[in-house]
Amino acid sequence: VYEIEDKKHETTLRSIEWETGRTGEIVPAAVFDPVEIDGQKVSRANLRDLSYIASLELMPGNRILVSREDMITPCVVDNLNRGGFKIGAVISPLCPCCNDGTRIIKREAQDENGQDRIVMTAFCDNADCDSRHLKHFLRFVGSQAMDIDEMTDTVLEKLIGKGWVHSCLDIYRLDRHKDAIIQMQGFDTARWDRLWEAIQKSRDSTFERFLAAMDIPLIDQAASTVLGKIFQGSLDHFCDAVLSGYDFRKLPGFDDAMHNSIHE
Repeated sequence: VYEIEDKKHETTLRSIEWETGRTGEIVPAAVFDPVEIDGQKVSRANLRDLSYIASLELMPGNRILVSREDMITPCVVDNLNRGGFKIGAVISPLCPCCNDGTRIIKREAQDENGQDRIVMTAFCDNADCDSRHLKHFLRFVGSQAMDIDEMTDTVLEKLIGKGWVHSCLDIYRLDRHKDAIIQMQGFDTARWDRLWEAIQKSRDSTFERFLAAMDIPLIDQAASTVLGKIFQGSLDHFCDAVLSGYDFRKLPGFDDAMHNSIHE
């Protein structure tokens, strides 16, 4: 492993791993021989989606160039061994979590230069997929959503495993299981008090945070901010607009897919 040019490092791609997210999108990651970037050993990088993999013709065994996107996130920026690429060789036909069948969807999007392109993404449609469930709840309690900072992934896994959390509303009913939670490994009365205080504090939220917690596909933080301004931060106004067939495509940055996603 050696440095080819400033801030780009050559290494060997060993595998492409896939992880199912909260919406069912199966996100790829590159696993490669470790390289040192800015004093840190790096052996893994996000690959965005299937289109990005296809554009670089990435296959295990390729020599690749790795860098840091925006000086923060490790990313694969080039493939030095292009040729012989086959989609079927890099993605499994089964979800890596639940083993249900996957599908590839295509949608139109724009690149950073404003040019139209087709984005291919792998999806798991199994609503009961454990990975989708956990990540959905993690999104709900996350810092950009309801911000329940005491609700870690480990805590959520335990609560889901006990059968106490089936929906996000169940989080606000956990006091029904207070005595049993206090008895869980790693818990005590003090930790329960901190958790319950964080849950109650999250009730005083904002329109943008609540919209993020609703986890509407394709509606990110930027889109939530636009909606907050249009509907004066009122969830009632937003819901009334949805129920009356509001055309979200007339808002800046909103396309057909985002419009349909909100209504669905």
